[in-house]
Amino acid sequence: MNDIRVHAVILAGGNGEHLWPLSRKTHPKQTLPFLQNTSLLEQTIERISSYIPEQRRWIVTSAEHEDHILEKVGNLVAGVIVEPEARNTAPAMLLAALLIHQNDPDAVLLFLPSDHYIPQTNLFLEFVYHAIDFVAENEKITLFGLRPTHPSTSYGYIQYKADQLFPAPVVQFHEKPHSQSAQQYCDDGYLWNSGIVASHVQTFINISKEVAPEIYEAVSDYIQGCGDYADSPSVSVDYGIMEKTDKATVLPADFIWHDIGNLETFLSLRNAFQSEDNVIQIDAKDNLIEAEGLLVAVVGVDNLCVIQKDDILLIVHRDQVEKVKQIIDTLKKGHKEEYL
Repeated sequence: MNDIRVHAVILAGGNGEHLWPLSRKTHPKQTLPFLQNTSLLEQTIERISSYIPEQRRWIVTSAEHEDHILEKVGNLVAGVIVEPEARNTAPAMLLAALLIHQNDPDAVLLFLPSDHYIPQTNLFLEFVYHAIDFVAENEKITLFGLRPTHPSTSYGYIQYKADQLFPAPVVQFHEKPHSQSAQQYCDDGYLWNSGIVASHVQTFINISKEVAPEIYEAVSDYIQGCGDYADSPSVSVDYGIMEKTDKATVLPADFIWHDIGNLETFLSLRNAFQSEDNVIQIDAKDNLIEAEGLLVAVVGVDNLCVIQKDDILLIVHRDQVEKVKQIIDTLKKGHKEEYL
């Protein structure tokens, strides 16, 4: 493993619309203070800092967020790879792979979403070492699959050949399920799809070229200065590449993992580790409250998210937070860009 040159590619291009109004254009999700006043992006970098040196750490983000991310963490990475237009994870990951390949054609890539909470760094790295050793010697792409702790409807699932050595061949990807299907997936031993991916750079490029030629051609042409990045289909790496190749494998892992994908998850985790001294609840329970510089009192209500940020007040039931995205759509249609 000591001879393997591993590059960390941190995916930080999302707008974090499901975390609105905490996440806005002026303070995107990637850089929001989470715990100990550090952001999830900073924690992602710190998590791999003992293994991957600064000169092999990269962040992929949008042109809109480039300056903000450089200001926050530019001194912790080799550079920022900028998508001129957001096209989802498949083009973003291929863009990074092609650019890294130009200078290090024997690199091994570790793709890391920037919105994960993983407190067990040492255990996490043990699984990273295993995956890196495997993909360095095999023409495979390896995903990290987390063993479910409950039948979540917020994550996709991975079905795999359980009788194989690990990493094991992927049988099928399953999108975020309804509750009944989620329970069945857990009973059948499926894994949560973490979005963490390891691959040799040449393997990732070859597979992309084979199964996703439209993405490959658009991104390649863009890098060569003879095409438009926006010509690439906008698809996730799972749908655009992983589901179409027989070279996808999964490594079952059991470190503590949370994908901070919505307000309920973000606030419930943060509140578990730090108390709010500006909140009074009377005959009220299980409310998540975030308000800067305000005293908030709630009476006789349960299971709400109450968030005040700058000039916005949001009140939403905890089991309805996925609908926050509809507020964003409404604001865009109403040309109220100042609230985004």
